[in-house]
Amino acid sequence: MGAALRETGRPGDGLLYAPAQHRYWTEPNPGDTRAPTDLALAESPVASHTPAGIELPAPVIATRMLRFDRIVVVHGRAGAHLTGSPQERAKTSLCGSTSVRVRRRT
Repeated sequence: MGAALRETGRPGDGLLYAPAQHRYWTEPNPGDTRAPTDLALAESPVASHTPAGIELPAPVIATRMLRFDRIVVVHGRAGAHLTGSPQERAKTSLCGSTSVRVRRRT
């Protein structure tokens, strides 16, 4: 996962984890996510003492997403493990819109 983020993510890119639990995939090597900006993270996993950290409210995530020209989305199988939380709905709703361009890499 880290290699894909280093290759794909650029400074100025947004970064989303869908669902948030996927954030732990890059936690062992936080340098892998240094270039893109995590658009949903309010408090890091380390600071919050949680595996995935604490996310911002859904309206804030949506607003932040619209400010970025490029967003890298870290996800598993389509729809797998989505929680249905307001934050997850905001991410998936905007990623499916024409306002946000999504590039897929497998």
